[in-house]
Amino acid sequence: MFEDSAIHIFDKSTSTLTLFTGEIKQIDVNHLDKPDYLSAVKQKAISSGLIGESDFVCEWDV
Repeated sequence: MFEDSAIHIFDKSTSTLTLFTGEIKQIDVNHLDKPDYLSAVKQKAISSGLIGESDFVCEWDV
């Protein structure tokens, strides 16, 4: 079920997405104050060709 998926980590404070491969990409998304902003981050990353549809985007919160 998850063999074609990867987990990527978004840092809201820097608007960067750390890909499973270790690459760090800037993701500019409006409305980071909305509760569903991670969905917008994922859609932007998919449309940019950075991640796949079945991948997961999680927030880095320290």
